[in-house]
Amino acid sequence: MRKLLFSGILFLTNFSLIRAQEAQNFKSFWNKGYHLESNDGNFKMKFGGRIQQHWSFSSQDDEIKNLFGKATNGSEFRRIRFYNAGTLYNFVSYKLQLEFAGGFTTVKDAYISINKIPFLGKFTVGHFKEPFGLDQYNSSNDMSFIERAPNFDITPGRNNGFMFSNTTFNKNVTWAIGTFRDTDNFGKTSVGNKYNFTGRITALPVFNKEKNKLLHLGLAYSYRTPDESKYSLESRPEAHLLTSYINTGTINQVDNIQLTGFEAALVLDSFSLQSEYIHSRVNRENLLENYNFYGYYIEASYFITGEHKNYSKKVGYFKRVSQKSNFNPTGKGIGAVELVARYSSTDYSDKSIEGGILNDMTIGVNWHLNPATKFSFDFTSAKLVSIGSSNIFQMKFQVAF
Repeated sequence: MRKLLFSGILFLTNFSLIRAQEAQNFKSFWNKGYHLESNDGNFKMKFGGRIQQHWSFSSQDDEIKNLFGKATNGSEFRRIRFYNAGTLYNFVSYKLQLEFAGGFTTVKDAYISINKIPFLGKFTVGHFKEPFGLDQYNSSNDMSFIERAPNFDITPGRNNGFMFSNTTFNKNVTWAIGTFRDTDNFGKTSVGNKYNFTGRITALPVFNKEKNKLLHLGLAYSYRTPDESKYSLESRPEAHLLTSYINTGTINQVDNIQLTGFEAALVLDSFSLQSEYIHSRVNRENLLENYNFYGYYIEASYFITGEHKNYSKKVGYFKRVSQKSNFNPTGKGIGAVELVARYSSTDYSDKSIEGGILNDMTIGVNWHLNPATKFSFDFTSAKLVSIGSSNIFQMKFQVAF
């Protein structure tokens, strides 16, 4: 018995020493999230999440009320997410992100990547965003507005797939191409043997890091074959608590859909412009009537406190703003203050489809208190062409790390 007890103590002592030695080979720190890294850089882990609460207040004219009913003012947790991402043995990376808003758990990201492949760059498999569009790739944590423009609903979003991606010309060009299957919010594909093909390429004709100047251009294309030969589009007026104002209804006997996206962004220190045009061509079977739907936006941003948008050459989109100061109610720090304005137009009407045309004008203020906290205030005037209009005031309170 004593021998067994001694052996157990010896085992626990050796185990503790091994764990202590292993602990010395790792470092932990905070950088917009909690990080754990090995000293040799072969193992990296990051833990993070986001809480986004929205408040919405709307007024409508009589025509909109008669068509959709009276809008309900209210609030919601738009996003509640937790994630873990990391690198294993230097060449393999992963990410798992779960969404808890809405009363049930869904999968946002769940993928594995092999990195640093000669010529090909990175290979990714799992459930993740298809490479299409600029504002879709920008994280909801870092968007200039509380909601994306309505033409975002034309983009493919997240699906199961395989993708290769890389950079070239000193990271002034990025490219990504992959094949995908449509999935539900739990990463489950539908029954069938049809696949979608999506690709994106971006370029930086102008990039001056010292002067905070850049010109970004991008092109995306997606060829899609729905399993049930059906297709539909619908969009809200940049307010998630409102109903959809434009809707194509279900289009049957669809052979394929071709999506094309053009994107551009200009940054001149504290001032920036960004725009996207997205087109959807619906090709139907048996010489039936084909349809074309499209949407675009143009937005402007200006930091009155002197900051600028942060661009990632590695992936070809914008990331978190770096404040010159953090908000400090007992000191001099106020954080970063950003003024924004956007005009968007989305047209879901073509030939026999009378889905509607929605034009939105939004102005807003973003207060970046610190790298993890942002408060946003937007006012939107939404016009449903030939029908009526709504005015919407929204607030977003966010912690993201």
